[in-house]
Amino acid sequence: MKTAHIEKIIEKYLKKEKTQSAILVNGVWGSGKTFYLKSQLKEIIKNNNLEVMYISLNGISSIENLEHKLFLHFIPKLGENQNDLVKSITNISTNIANATTKLLFRTEATDLLKGSTVKSFNFKKYCICLDDLERCKIPIDELIGYLSEFTEHKHTKCIILADEEKIKKQKSNKQLAHKYDEIKEKVISRVLNYDPELLDIFPKLIEKYKSKRIFYKFLNESQTFIVAVFKEQKLKNLRNIIFYLDILEAVYPNIKNADHKYIEEVLLSTAIFSLEFKNGNLTSKDSNDFKEFGNFNKDWFSRIASNFLNDKSDKPRKKSNPELFYDRYLTNRIDQYFFLP
Repeated sequence: MKTAHIEKIIEKYLKKEKTQSAILVNGVWGSGKTFYLKSQLKEIIKNNNLEVMYISLNGISSIENLEHKLFLHFIPKLGENQNDLVKSITNISTNIANATTKLLFRTEATDLLKGSTVKSFNFKKYCICLDDLERCKIPIDELIGYLSEFTEHKHTKCIILADEEKIKKQKSNKQLAHKYDEIKEKVISRVLNYDPELLDIFPKLIEKYKSKRIFYKFLNESQTFIVAVFKEQKLKNLRNIIFYLDILEAVYPNIKNADHKYIEEVLLSTAIFSLEFKNGNLTSKDSNDFKEFGNFNKDWFSRIASNFLNDKSDKPRKKSNPELFYDRYLTNRIDQYFFLP
């Protein structure tokens, strides 16, 4: 689904009064869902006069843990030092919550919440954004039941980010996997599949380099070529592209005055070896052993093809690692590939 379509649906959801459900944004791990929330959806939420209440569910194992995370969002900002202290608390427990509130209010969380729960707070001005649902250790039926108290009874806006395929594989959900679709319908009214076009998201990925004006300009001028290379690889994991951009920043001073053809060769080889490294096919030790990476060219491939055609054996032939490398990256780009030690 295109991001513009997702944003239109979420905008309509945020504007609707007395909603009784949540929206789930579904995408594979590393596709940039969190980045998308914080760079795009956050602005839409704010423009609808709601405050983002962001919580990662990663590692949360009980409703009590989740309630404490929700509770901390209601601690007022009493200055930078105190606020930083609150933000630094990651493993929330009753004792820590008590210590925090005692420091800020000279009272205790248990006193503040006596006779009530977090659900008694006013969530009207908030949109709860729950990330990493597939990493939550609370059984999905228990979590969905808890969230329904907010969405159904308090009409709280709620956006959930997840890799749906992995939810069923979570240890706490294995016995519930076959009931997942039935369980989620109690709270989730719409699943929006996030599969962004790299050309659309690339400008957002390079925004962090804006202060480095010359390099930022270079990335803008090179984005068509870079995006084309990664699209050929059908890359879904934006973390790999972010890694590539950081490597490119280090390489750039050595190529900024080079001619266009050489720059494209460097862009390609940097992309290839960044991916090989991130995919576990290379390690740092390989920097002392270039293997066959310097041998790839049209002549090399012609010899391989010729040997294959002359092989009269009926047995299926297993491709060598260099051939697999060629298939992965160079089928359409052998003219642009030059190994740069």
